[in-house]
Amino acid sequence: MAAPPPNPINKPRNPKKHSLKDLKTLGHQLLSSRTHINNLPLLLTYISPSFPPQHVLESLLSLHSFFSPILPDLPSSSRSPTHNKDNDEPDADVIYKTWLRSKFDEFVKSLVDVAVSPKAEDALKEVVLDTLMEFVKTGNGGRFNSAIYHRFLVNIVQSTESLDFVLELLASKYFKYIDIRYFTYINIEKFAKNLEVKDISDGKTENGDKVGESDSRESLELSIYKIHYIISNIPPLEDPKQNSDYELWGGSGFSVKKGESKGPSQHLKTEDKDLKSEKHDNDVLSAGNYARKMKLKFTKAWISFLRLPLPIDVYKEVLSNLHQAVIPHLSNPIMLCDFLTRSYDIGGVVSVMALSSLFILMTKHGLEYPNFYEKLYALLLPSIFMAKHRAKFFQLLDSCLKSPLLPAYLAAAFAKKLSRLALVVPPSGALIIIALIHNLLRRHPSINCLVQQEDRNDTTDNNSEAEGGDNENEFGASTNIAARKAGIDHFDNEESNPLKSHALGSSLWEIDSLRHHYCPPVSRFVQSLENDLTVRAKTTEVNVEDFSSGSYATIFGEEIRRRVKQVPVAFYKAIPTSLFSESDFSGWSFKEEEESKGKKSENGILNSSGDKDGCCTKRQRVCETCATGANLCPCFLPLGFLNSVVLERVGFSIAYTIAADAAGVNQSSKGTILSTFYYGYACSQVPGGWAAQKFGGRKVLLLSFLLWSSTCFLIPLDPNRVVLLVVARLLVGVAQGFIFPSIHTVLAQWVPPHERSRSVSLTTSGMYLGAAMGMLVLPSLVKFKGPQSVFLAEAILGLSWSVLWLRFASDPPRSEHPKATAAGFGESLLPLKASQKAKMENGGTAVRTARIPWKRIFVSLPIWAIVVNNFTFHYALYVLMNWLPTYFEQGLQLSLQEMGSSKMMPYFNMFIFSNIGGVVADHLITKRILSVTRTRKLLNTVGFLVASLALIALPIFRTSSGAVFCSSVALGFLALGRAGFAVNHMDIAPRYAGIVMGVSNTAGTLAGIIGVDLTGKILEAATTTYSDLSSPESWRSVFVIPGLLCIFSTFVFLLFSTGERIFD
Repeated sequence: MAAPPPNPINKPRNPKKHSLKDLKTLGHQLLSSRTHINNLPLLLTYISPSFPPQHVLESLLSLHSFFSPILPDLPSSSRSPTHNKDNDEPDADVIYKTWLRSKFDEFVKSLVDVAVSPKAEDALKEVVLDTLMEFVKTGNGGRFNSAIYHRFLVNIVQSTESLDFVLELLASKYFKYIDIRYFTYINIEKFAKNLEVKDISDGKTENGDKVGESDSRESLELSIYKIHYIISNIPPLEDPKQNSDYELWGGSGFSVKKGESKGPSQHLKTEDKDLKSEKHDNDVLSAGNYARKMKLKFTKAWISFLRLPLPIDVYKEVLSNLHQAVIPHLSNPIMLCDFLTRSYDIGGVVSVMALSSLFILMTKHGLEYPNFYEKLYALLLPSIFMAKHRAKFFQLLDSCLKSPLLPAYLAAAFAKKLSRLALVVPPSGALIIIALIHNLLRRHPSINCLVQQEDRNDTTDNNSEAEGGDNENEFGASTNIAARKAGIDHFDNEESNPLKSHALGSSLWEIDSLRHHYCPPVSRFVQSLENDLTVRAKTTEVNVEDFSSGSYATIFGEEIRRRVKQVPVAFYKAIPTSLFSESDFSGWSFKEEEESKGKKSENGILNSSGDKDGCCTKRQRVCETCATGANLCPCFLPLGFLNSVVLERVGFSIAYTIAADAAGVNQSSKGTILSTFYYGYACSQVPGGWAAQKFGGRKVLLLSFLLWSSTCFLIPLDPNRVVLLVVARLLVGVAQGFIFPSIHTVLAQWVPPHERSRSVSLTTSGMYLGAAMGMLVLPSLVKFKGPQSVFLAEAILGLSWSVLWLRFASDPPRSEHPKATAAGFGESLLPLKASQKAKMENGGTAVRTARIPWKRIFVSLPIWAIVVNNFTFHYALYVLMNWLPTYFEQGLQLSLQEMGSSKMMPYFNMFIFSNIGGVVADHLITKRILSVTRTRKLLNTVGFLVASLALIALPIFRTSSGAVFCSSVALGFLALGRAGFAVNHMDIAPRYAGIVMGVSNTAGTLAGIIGVDLTGKILEAATTTYSDLSSPESWRSVFVIPGLLCIFSTFVFLLFSTGERIFD
């Protein structure tokens, strides 16, 4: 006979004195022998959220291991045992098992307390939940223990904490099992009924204790939130035809207990009786029977839940998902009628959301709802166009108005109500209304009188004439509407009953007024409908869904994405004085200004053809890349400037290299002399930008050209006269340093944004054309006339271009207000202040008094992205420009004179690719294919990455054709990349374009100093290592360095550049 269990009244020792090691020992003792059964109550005391999680977990694992094997043998309850009459089992064992059952129940209760406690950690709650669900699985003699599961759910629902983590775990891990879902539905039905009774009892109590009533209401709402979370996260049952094998958590079937069949309707009771009468064993139920039982419990749970006083946010969430997640799975969807009609009667957003499910019941399940259209008519308010679920509402409204049996007065009332709303709603709402009215007019010919009948005050003949116009278009009778005599609109917009609104006696004059709507998509839609409804048989209904989700942002986005084939350009002789060319509103006008002398054509557009009578009203097409008047295009003279400038640089490199080689100058000294130019060039970049900003680009360009042209005469014949060479090259560098900032200042003032890429590319391509011409012509000139002839020719060419610039160039015309036309070269893009304008009109030069934001410029990441890419571009360019002749002669053992025109191909390729990049960039931006930012990044990335590959591969090719090909690809794609970084400063800082260009070009000049000088030292070291420069290893570092810089610069530009203006 087993020993009786210890007295449960005796309290165990103080558990706080036990360490984690002691608990492990107690657990091992309990599992090892029955003599240590007294350890069980002690371990149970540690199943509490007040103890450390490690202690709770250790006790839990020991108790779980103890109870799991003996649980099937324990009695179903812990009530007092009765004596065994047959004496098959000793009374002590019965008492012992009954005591163990009570301890197991106490263990389960403690686990539930830990699971719902806010003090317990999430990790511990997850272990507790898994343990509880294991007991649910086998706690009833090896079968599903619904009592434990019920206790667990009761504590969750009644808890004052949110318990989101526990609910998420329960839903994610266990709601996939069909028996868990089944008993969850049963418990939800019980909870909902209890809460409904509680709510009724609370409502009947007196209002004396307001604090207690408030707490009770909050507790009720929290319970409803939890029930809603549980029931909405249970996945719907799969179709038994698709899934015939449902997964069970308990491993066996579930049966219908007595009392569970009491449903909310007689229909459910009948189905329960049918289930009871089936003679199938519960363990071998078919998939179809499982589905039927689940559908019944699903229906009872949802119907009971929807009877509760739901909070408004739960109300909205339920309604938004009801037609998809609930109605298709109900055994009888008509049972939702009370809930939906109650929701529809509330009004506002709740009514809109209830409309979807109610419409499904009416169309698919035969529900008859009185006064449905009257309530639908009452929902047509301006606020509905701002509701969150407006898209779904308008789609359902269009579906509700589809019936051909709709009375004429009702269709007319809806059409008139919507047209009146079109006057006060946003443009997106007006588009929806036009689409709805279009469909109404097409579906219901009986309401054609709204667009065809004349005013009732007109004659009978007019009425009959209007009635005969059935084949007229919707708005073509627009002449009737527009010409209708002023009278009274019989429509009563305040009437809630469509029958009494007198809509059939009115007209859709509101839609006709939308022809002149300020939003182009609205006016275009009205005009398209006028043509669309001319012949009704050839038209189709408009899909309301295409317009129901619109907003200001989407309409604006569609408008700017519209493809415009060509931007019309016109030049005004004077600023227009009225906003609209034929405006009758005297107040809508610009600031009056004095009109320029001379005749204007209609609308103030200058008659560029010289038509004296000014009768031509068409906008004259003018060249978008040329200036008007006597001045030349501001692109071509700078193009010639840069042609001469780079011709000088290439010419000096060729002439000095030949003379230095003849005099025996070493490579390091040659690199020093060649890089001296860039010291002066770097020092004058930022001052050049400031001078162009202050005094104007025209004067600064002229002075810089005169200075470097004169300095060319000082270059000595003897390459050994180092001091004089250094001074001359420094002066030339200082003079040429002013040129680039000045040119970009001029272009920023003259060139409109949509033409900047091609204009800058065309202007700067003069550099590459000059380099190509220099490589082609100058070697032969040196051969026949000597190196000094090159310097004299450059000086004469520079002075010639200075004369042309002085003769034809002028400061850009400016005005205080931008003109009301597309910007072109005939006007300035940057407005001036009144004082500056007066000075300009008096023949002076505008002086910028605004402070230059130096700090913002030097801390701006987009500007640093330009600087890094400019450095890389000029490093590669100057290395190739200065050392490519040496590479051809000493690296490949070729003669420049004998190479012919092939040696000019790299620079001629730059000329071509530079202009291609500009044209492509402007095309992508003007046609709105890509944004400015993406266009700049695309061209910069393609150009620099391809150039890096060509540079790295250049020393591999040992033939003339291969070297020319690689250098042509490298320089050509570098020039293509200029459409990205070299124009970007005009995007982000057009007012300070010269300053930013000066800063950027200073970095590029430093690249020339570093690159040219470093290359000389690399080749000097290679000469010592390899005895000569004919081996490819001597030149590998020379070309790999710029190749790696190109890759690095590409990623910098991708990360930090932008095409948006950041400096005003």
